[in-house]
Amino acid sequence: MAKRETSRPIELLLWGATGFTGRLAAEWLAARYADARVALGGRSESKLEKLRDELVAIDAKCAAWPIRVADALDVAALDTLVPEVAVVATTAGPFSIYGHELAAACARHGTDYCDITGEVPFARALVDRNHERARASGARLVPFCGFDSIPSDLGVFVLQEFAKRELGAPCDEATFVLVRARGGFSGGTAASAIAISEAAARDPRVREMLRDPYALADGDHGTGAKDASGAVKIEGAWTGPFAMGPINSRVVHRSNALLDFP
Repeated sequence: MAKRETSRPIELLLWGATGFTGRLAAEWLAARYADARVALGGRSESKLEKLRDELVAIDAKCAAWPIRVADALDVAALDTLVPEVAVVATTAGPFSIYGHELAAACARHGTDYCDITGEVPFARALVDRNHERARASGARLVPFCGFDSIPSDLGVFVLQEFAKRELGAPCDEATFVLVRARGGFSGGTAASAIAISEAAARDPRVREMLRDPYALADGDHGTGAKDASGAVKIEGAWTGPFAMGPINSRVVHRSNALLDFP
């Protein structure tokens, strides 16, 4: 990985940089990594240039950040762009529409990839289409890297490591409780939810995937997991199901499967 980062001209390509989440990521990078070899990518050159001009106000070094323009559905363009990049971070959804070809190009060219999807059917397809190719090329494809999934995924991992270390055995179950949060749905998130609903209406396989807590966990994962339902009293407070719960449970089971079910 270190060799790839130093041998490729772009360390990080922020794809979808002019979208709602993309702009937040670009500002964060400008404030902390203006010296890094970061590129801004997307479909509109004029919007990307305008964003770069705004980032210069955060750090003048951002003026040197290159811009990369391509259509996420243009395989030939992606095959030209992706090989010069060590890591792609994409915020451009719905991923079921705009994510497949970019992830496949990263798998082909040994480029690491992360996204902020919350789309279980997209992630299932990403695994099925690209896992073996990514293993061969050395690419690491990591979906579900947004706020909605990271606390559950890393939280369960840290909890279980603590339980094994301090108590001698992992917990039989884990409950994630979100006490408070700010913010709302972006346009991309809403579009993703609509796309999933439409796919589920058309395809019974998608409906089954949305019902199955092990939809992303390959191998001998066992049975018995259930998504939260109804009101539950925890530490004196009433809780209700979390909108992302039926997505994050699949992410956690996937991580557990990749770690050989510890």
